[in-house]
Amino acid sequence: MRKITKRNIFAGLLALLLTVSSLMSSVQPAQAAATGSGDYYLKVNKGTNVVTVYQKDGTPYTAFTCSVGYATPVGTFYTPVKYRWWTLDGPSYGQYCTRITGGFLFHSVWYYQQQKNAQSYRQYNKLGTTASHGCVRLTVAASKWIYDNCPLKTKVIIFNGSSKDDPLGKPKTITVDESKYMGWDPTDPDKDNPYKTYNNKPEIKVSQKTLVLGKPFAGGNMSCKDSGGFECTDLVNKTGTVNTNKEGDYPVTYSVVDSWGRTNTLSVVYKVRDTEKPYMKGVTDAITRTYDSTYNVKAKVKASNIQGQDLTSKIKVAIKKPHEKEYKTYKKDTYTFSKVGTYKIRYTVTNPTNQKVTTKYQTIVVVDMSKPILTSEYDWDALAVGKLTKTLSYEQLMEDVSATLSCGTKLDDSVVITVKKPDGESKTLKPGKSLKLQDTGKYKVTYTVKNPTKNTRKNEYLSASKSRALYVVDSDVQLCLYEDLPVEEEPSQEPTDTGDGQTDDQSTVDQGTDATGEQQSGEKDSLQENK
Repeated sequence: MRKITKRNIFAGLLALLLTVSSLMSSVQPAQAAATGSGDYYLKVNKGTNVVTVYQKDGTPYTAFTCSVGYATPVGTFYTPVKYRWWTLDGPSYGQYCTRITGGFLFHSVWYYQQQKNAQSYRQYNKLGTTASHGCVRLTVAASKWIYDNCPLKTKVIIFNGSSKDDPLGKPKTITVDESKYMGWDPTDPDKDNPYKTYNNKPEIKVSQKTLVLGKPFAGGNMSCKDSGGFECTDLVNKTGTVNTNKEGDYPVTYSVVDSWGRTNTLSVVYKVRDTEKPYMKGVTDAITRTYDSTYNVKAKVKASNIQGQDLTSKIKVAIKKPHEKEYKTYKKDTYTFSKVGTYKIRYTVTNPTNQKVTTKYQTIVVVDMSKPILTSEYDWDALAVGKLTKTLSYEQLMEDVSATLSCGTKLDDSVVITVKKPDGESKTLKPGKSLKLQDTGKYKVTYTVKNPTKNTRKNEYLSASKSRALYVVDSDVQLCLYEDLPVEEEPSQEPTDTGDGQTDDQSTVDQGTDATGEQQSGEKDSLQENK
């Protein structure tokens, strides 16, 4: 047995110290601070396997495709420490690691060894799916970005969401071909990464090569991403200018050198063209006009194109009248509305530079707001009717009367008849109603009709009224003009001598009475006066 001495103890401690030192040399200790500015926070969507980076003001900055696990915790955390080549389960190794909480980290897809060509390609190809034991797996480029740009105490929010919660969407992943460069992460920026020379140039895209004349062009239709799916548009240089205020063809060349030193170039020819429809203004949606009024169909309607060319004279007008199915071309400026109802006016203009057409429609509702017109075949002369008739209907009183508007619209059924009886009582008649004839004498009959459309200028419904006298006589005469009322002739009598030199006939005439003692001539005078 070897004798234990102070020298042996010292040698053993030295050997142990060297062993630990050797082991730790391959693992970078936790960083007390990071090189980033602290201007970001991270949100991990377990439902979609997406990490979205946000700026402090809440603006989405970039996004990474990841792989989480069912055990990945949900909540808000603050990164406490970072590592290079940290030992994971297995053992396996993560090249860039940032702890989230407890045993859960952001880390690159794991490696079998601490070598950049020893990554598990099977696990790499699972990125974008739920595949980890709880950590958040990323590409080397993504895990390095977090490592470099997110200092300790960076806020991390992990939640279960949907694609609606990923404002930048889910970046595409690069599938590793096991037969080529197996073991290398294609996003690793290492200068020895063989993927740098394997068809992985940054991709420049132009979404639109035809530009609209007159609209500013800031190059927003160009984008660029590197092979890791990261935006590198801000690294692109442009040669050539585009003047969108003048039609023409403008060659432009884009060139880029990405963060890995890979280059690409794209040459395009932008075509500035007038691609717009003509502009048209002055066409209102709907207006109201009165019957028989005139309207200037082109007075306020103007048209032009984006080049400022006046196309007003090129406007074509077509009108569809009420109850008609087809539009008819109208070439004059003014139009007279000869019917009530809804008119449709169609305005059409063509841009001569590209033959694009703009069409607008205007609706015009034409109404008759005039005072109604009441007419009678008998010119409102007095009427007479016999009492033996017993009743007089609304329809009988309307036989010679008509009510219309200026446009010809009939309002006969809207006429209201008011009858004032000899005793002063009033009776209102509407269609289907009758008047009882109980007393002889003079009846005042008033016809009233109102326009159902309000007159907007006078702010009222205009109406018309006419009156006539109706005489009920003690006879069986049918309704007729008073002046046509038959008069019975008196029987002839021989004059007799009264002894005073006058005949009986002369005495009757002088007294104004007939054989019954009634004042015949007085009644006639009274009727004529009432007429």
